[in-house]
Amino acid sequence: MEKYLDFLKLQYESAQELYRHEDNLCWKKINNMLYVNFGLFVLFGVAPGMMSVLAMFFGGTINLIFFVFLLGGTRHMSKKKRELTAIQEAILKALPAEKNESGEQEPAVKMKFKPWTLSMRMMLVTPLALLLVWLGLYFYG
Repeated sequence: MEKYLDFLKLQYESAQELYRHEDNLCWKKINNMLYVNFGLFVLFGVAPGMMSVLAMFFGGTINLIFFVFLLGGTRHMSKKKRELTAIQEAILKALPAEKNESGEQEPAVKMKFKPWTLSMRMMLVTPLALLLVWLGLYFYG
């Protein structure tokens, strides 16, 4: 039983590291997207005629591409989070359970799984909001 717990702890650490890595990648994607958008906004503001239209086109296209990348990343993060929760539940089942007032055994902690956190939602809303800004500039600017 102790080897099984050691195995589960090793799996948990590995899954946790993968989740953290994907989270960092998603935030780096957001950071790069903001840099690219800032540069295109500057180009849009100072460039004459056709360059402004190209900046708007690239701004919209880049935000759409970043949305697809971030959607894949957040889905992967959600999958890793689900795996982490499953490993946590397996660890808790392997540990000795506590007895309640009626003498029945209960796990020490009951796990709650939230697949989409607020920060994951914000990662997806940011490129869509910037895409709407570029579309607004194209149609009304």
